[in-house]
Amino acid sequence: MRRTPFTPGERRALNAYQGVLRDRHRLKNVSRNWRRPRKKRCYSCHEVLSGYEFNRDITTKDGLTAWCKYCERERSRRRAEKARFYIALGEQAARERVEAIMRKRGEL
Repeated sequence: MRRTPFTPGERRALNAYQGVLRDRHRLKNVSRNWRRPRKKRCYSCHEVLSGYEFNRDITTKDGLTAWCKYCERERSRRRAEKARFYIALGEQAARERVEAIMRKRGEL
């Protein structure tokens, strides 16, 4: 069975996807000629630091993240702590719901 040609909507989606692939390729090529800036201000702590204090990010114009490595590490630690708290909170609520159901059934 032979496939019919793409509909206009499918063709637009395909062209958009191919454009994304072209952009990724272009970013990779740009990163070959990239040079680390000497100084940069951290968006979080507002200190002017060496370019080596920032992680790489090829999607930004200067090729570095907005936050310094220390601030990124603290941000990740806080997010993980918050996630652990909410996971524990969810487990606690689930335990309470199960216990309520068991009490209702007379199993507890």
